[in-house]
Order: sequence, then structure tokens, then C-alpha cells
Amino acid sequence: MLFNTPSYYGLLWNDSYKGLADGFTNTSIYWARKKREELLSYNPNMILLAEIRYRDAPDSYLPESHIWWKRDESGTRISGWEEVSYYLLNFYDPDFQAQVAKQCKAVIDTGVVDGVMLDWWSEDEAARLDLIKTVRNTIGNDYLIIVNTNQATIPTTARYVNGAFMELWQTTTSSTASNSDWETYINSLVWLQGNCMSPVITCLETWYHTSRTAPSDLARMRATTTLSLTLSNGFALFSDPNELDSNDHLHDWYTPFWDKNLGKATGDGVEKAGGYYQREFDNGTVIFNPPSNTQQTITFSETRKRVSTGETGTSFIVQNLDGEIFLYP
Repeated sequence: MLFNTPSYYGLLWNDSYKGLADGFTNTSIYWARKKREELLSYNPNMILLAEIRYRDAPDSYLPESHIWWKRDESGTRISGWEEVSYYLLNFYDPDFQAQVAKQCKAVIDTGVVDGVMLDWWSEDEAARLDLIKTVRNTIGNDYLIIVNTNQATIPTTARYVNGAFMELWQTTTSSTASNSDWETYINSLVWLQGNCMSPVITCLETWYHTSRTAPSDLARMRATTTLSLTLSNGFALFSDPNELDSNDHLHDWYTPFWDKNLGKATGDGVEKAGGYYQREFDNGTVIFNPPSNTQQTITFSETRKRVSTGETGTSFIVQNLDGEIFLYP
């Protein structure tokens, strides 16, 4: 799964104000399709999405006087993102909702992406329901919509989206996620997997607490990966915290943990009597042990290989806030 701005793929909007554009230049579409071919050459199963802005945007997105900016009582544009100079957009405006939907369809019609991603998603403002209905009606049911819900569920809008990007900011260096936070992650992931529009795609992301390679953070990486594998059919990422002075979502490729071929799941994940979660795959078993649990002894009737260490045996310890993949020999 890869989502980024249209410009990442090489697409150039057909208006100097991106918020007023209704399509892309022909030359950029040609080269963006080449970019798609290149990406799929690495992994033909990759799913590509483009983010379309609707909540906030940089100063250059619209003319300063445009009615689609959200303003306070004095008529001043409202800041939308403290890290950068972005301003809120008035997605309550039906005309702007139609424009967002038009841009979603335009990027899909290029043939470069499989759908769109909408950031900053919640159900605190009722206008998002009207917005997502407009987008879905405009692009149809054959293309994907993913929204960034963080750790929340979205009972009102889930039927219109295919899944959620769970950007779990509480796992950052400045705010260690509690056991109750992790319970929320688990419950929300299961809820999203069971309530979004088919095909359901969840994207679970946590951030390291100390470093990419600290032993406790490697355990968090395994916990994140195995939580996704046991209780969803989606994707997982373990990345750098957003507050670092670098691009967001940078990360390592965690060899050997991410390199193994599990094959397809042979059933759903289940909660075991010991309080951990287990799911069987063609080539092995995945275990996720929540932080609120105690360490667990996992025993098999035949020899298995523990992916994180390479050790083989029939009995293994899995700590809490950790997870493991056990392959058949």
C-alpha cells in the first residue's frame, strides 16, 4: 500500500491554484503512468492511492479571498496545521464538496492510482458525511477510499469507505501509549475490519519510542505487525515519530521479520485462553501478545522456527507488547 500526493506520482494539476483544478496536464499523466509501471515492477500487488485535500491546504491552494477558505468572525483564515502554514478549508460548502469529489475522480481517471486517501477524518463535524457521500457517488464503488481515523471508529461514514489509516500518534516519543490505548487500537482495528465497505483495507501505523533499533522498539514493531496480521487483512508500518525534524513516516525495512512468506490465512485470528491472539497461515502461525497481558509460553506439536531470532523448537516465550511469527520447518 502506497499513498502520497498526486505530485509524488508526477501528476500536475491543470490550474496554478490546485484547489481550482479539475484535472491534470496530459504530459504529466503520461509520465505518472510510467511511474505506476515502475512501482508495480517492484510489487505487482501494490495498491496506489492519491491524497486529495479537503480539510486544510497551503496558502497557494486557493486565492486568498476565495470563499472556500474557512474564516473566523473577523474574516481571517483559520490556521489548520501548526507544523506548517496550512489553513482550514470550508468543507461544509456543497460546492467545495463537489470540487473535492471532482478532483478525486480526476486523479482516478488518470489510471495512475486505484483510489484516494482523505486525511484528518473524524465524525466530529457532520459535513464529512455529506462530503464522503458526494465523493463515493462521484467515483463509484469500483475504486478505493481510505480515510485517516487515527484510533477512532467511524460508524456514520464507514459504509462509504474501504478502510482506514490508523496513524497512532500516542505511540510517539513524547507520549507513551498506555495499555488502554492499545486496547482501543485492537478494538478499533477489529471494528474497522468488520464494518467498512468491501474490499476492506486497514493500515496500522505505530511510531518508535526510542529509536528504530532499540530492543523495546523492535518488540513494538513486532507487536504492530502481528496485531495487523492476526486481527485484520490489512497493512502495517512501524515508522519514525512525526515530531522529528525529517519527513514523516520514514522507516526501516525490518529484515528478517518482514521478509518471510506466510502464504494466505487459513482462518480468522482468535483470542486464546492465555489472553493472546493467534492466526494460522499456510506457512506458519502468528502470535500477538497485548501489553496488558503477561508473558506467554507458546507450544506446538511439531518443530517451528521463530522468525525474529531464527531459533527452532516446540516451545517459545512471547513477552507482552510483542509478537512473533513461527514458521513450519
